[in-house]
Amino acid sequence: NVFLNNINLWSINGDEITACWNLYHWRQHSGLPECVSLYNPPLIIYCRAYEAGIIAEDEMYSGIMTSESVRLLSAKKKAYQTAEDYEQFPFIPTMFERVRDYILDVELKRGDTATPLTPLAASLEMVVGIHRFSAILAGLGKTSLSKGYYYWMSDEGHSKQTLFSALLKKCHPMPGDTQELFDVAMQQLQVTEARLIEAAVYAPQWQKFISCYFGWKGLDSAIWWMHAHTKTQTYGAENLEAESEIARYSSLAVEEFKTGAVDKEWFLKAYKEIGKQRWPLVYDAAKFISDGNGHRRARIYADVLLGELSFKEVTDKIREKRDQDYVRIYGLAPLSKKNAEKDILARYEFLQQFKKESRQFGAQKQASEGLAFQVALENLSRNAGYADPIRLTWSMETKQVQQILLKETQVQYDDIMIGLIIDEEGLADVVAFKGEKELKAIPPKYKKDSKVEELMGFRKTLRDQFKRSRKGLEDAMLRGDLFSLAEIQNLFSHPVISKHLEKLVFTTDDCTKHGFYQAGKLINATKTETIVSDSDTLRIAHSTDLYKSSAWPAYQAEAFDKKLKQPFKQIFRELYLPTKDELAEKSISRRYAGHQVQPKQTAALLRSRGWKADYEEGLQKVFHKEEFAAKLYAMADWFSPAEIESPTLETIQFINLKTFKNVDFTDINERIFSEVMRDIDLVVSVAHAGGVDAEASHSTIEMRTVLLKETMRLFKISNVTVAGSHAKINGTLGEYSVHLGSAVVHQVSAGYLSILPVQSQHRGRLFLPFIDDDPKSAEVISKVLLLARDKDIQDPTILSQLQHA
Repeated sequence: NVFLNNINLWSINGDEITACWNLYHWRQHSGLPECVSLYNPPLIIYCRAYEAGIIAEDEMYSGIMTSESVRLLSAKKKAYQTAEDYEQFPFIPTMFERVRDYILDVELKRGDTATPLTPLAASLEMVVGIHRFSAILAGLGKTSLSKGYYYWMSDEGHSKQTLFSALLKKCHPMPGDTQELFDVAMQQLQVTEARLIEAAVYAPQWQKFISCYFGWKGLDSAIWWMHAHTKTQTYGAENLEAESEIARYSSLAVEEFKTGAVDKEWFLKAYKEIGKQRWPLVYDAAKFISDGNGHRRARIYADVLLGELSFKEVTDKIREKRDQDYVRIYGLAPLSKKNAEKDILARYEFLQQFKKESRQFGAQKQASEGLAFQVALENLSRNAGYADPIRLTWSMETKQVQQILLKETQVQYDDIMIGLIIDEEGLADVVAFKGEKELKAIPPKYKKDSKVEELMGFRKTLRDQFKRSRKGLEDAMLRGDLFSLAEIQNLFSHPVISKHLEKLVFTTDDCTKHGFYQAGKLINATKTETIVSDSDTLRIAHSTDLYKSSAWPAYQAEAFDKKLKQPFKQIFRELYLPTKDELAEKSISRRYAGHQVQPKQTAALLRSRGWKADYEEGLQKVFHKEEFAAKLYAMADWFSPAEIESPTLETIQFINLKTFKNVDFTDINERIFSEVMRDIDLVVSVAHAGGVDAEASHSTIEMRTVLLKETMRLFKISNVTVAGSHAKINGTLGEYSVHLGSAVVHQVSAGYLSILPVQSQHRGRLFLPFIDDDPKSAEVISKVLLLARDKDIQDPTILSQLQHA
């Protein structure tokens, strides 16, 4: 066994071939039952033995007529890594062709009972020729095809329906097959129109022959529309073939169709070409290529697009059942001809409400409904003529506020005036005034008035916009969305979104122009103005852009000088670049290897940032547009409490979604790399098995270093220095050290000082140049400020420790 398991059967020669064959042959026929099944000689040893004249032709045929050999030799080229290697044996193609013909000649004439060759027929990966296509259809007779596009068939108990359906799917035209030969074969077979359409949908490699046979215009397009919108999964080479064909008809990717995207224009064109009478044949045939849900989804799509399913029925299904398939197609129904803009806005608001209501459910349902919501927005944007959901969102947000501002936003009651206001931060509120004095609250007797309730409704809408726009702008920065000058100007006309935008740094895609946008100009940190032309496209600058611009420190200083409070971390966003070790390994990062984390907290944190937990793949974040996924590998089970030992992080890799090979870090956009590492850094810092691992979050410490230096500059404090991850303070009562990660305080030569933060008091009182909730940064800075002026400390608990020291 040791000898046979370690020898290279492809390179042996002479006496070694004889010895190997004899050992394999002896072991298989040793009389032990397990040896017959476990130690069957591999095909390569049969080939080498036959080539050397050790075995006769009949024994070579016995080596070919095994399930493993048949599967290997019938596979398409490159489907198996070693399949092409057998081409070095000139006798193999001819012998295998005879074996395959023999298997099919017997099997395709079978009845309902399996034959001894049925397992071999099931192992065939590819069948070729019009004559085999005809024989399979003839053998099927009136038997329906098996539902589902892929099957798992054991070596026993193959039904005729399952096996013949599989053979039909695996049957391909030969290079010499012509339309004339196909037409003659079909005429002789006298196959029904419905069965041929089923075959065309089920085995689309034959659809061109069938389409020409019938002469139906639009059949090809209709069949591939069904494949794109019905199947939920494809594999390997099959996926590449489908992607290639679908790309001829649609600009949408296969992955988008899987999530529920619909190409409305493609459907309408195909339906018009094939006609109302013939469409049901294609539609009915599609039920065989997917599970029931896939066909149901396509049926709903078609019914909505054709107007056979009313918009009211779709809306009721969503409200009553929260049916996610109906959510996906909500935006596809024909728009109102009288007032399309009003209809689009109403649908947008309905979808936003659906998403908001999803918060009451568990994480899994929130994730699935969130995906359905995103697909619904994409379908609505296509139906409404917008380039993407982002443009739709900004346009609808602007229309919402325009409609509100066109209405009466102030109500007068005697000497009380109640009105809707938007403050400098962009936050809406309803306030009451008596004369020029603002009241603390709206008088109770006016709260239930219909006009006041309408104002409160406006307030809620604008506050929802405030939250959505913050998140939407940050997402736009992370994606690198480009905006034209006209789009930027339109967004700045929005009274809520403009409050966010005026605090953000913009850059052109090539980073040659950057700054805060004001009236067609970009003004950078040094007050240099650059005119934005109509040909320029802008995006919200990421920390990677600011780093490349060399103006990052200047922007950070200006943020403190102007007391600028950004809607999210931009100027002070943590930056992560590939390290020398990562660049040396090219595609594997081990910067967090060895850190133990809490599984439930880790999974929850990463889910909130777009990561998915998969039973097979673990934690991953997919970037469909870039065609790769970031994967976090760990010795972990993310789906159990893992009470025995906390999971240990290992590597972070980017995997190509098509080739499944690693992507080099140099080929990853710097913005994406930085954000992926930022996500993991957050996990290591917050969900560390031992609590906060202060030494882990290096980029966070760098960010707090800048915050601390700028704060000290503004307060004109000179007795604080930063050394590594510690702030060193030379106070009046002693010398102190504050860790920038954990905020732990030590007094030199005295040890640990217990200074407990009151978090709710720190928030809002201490300036941070971003709205993001970051109590730990506030705690670090407040402790340093406290100890830098230790002579002014009045807290008796802290003073007792200092005096004792």
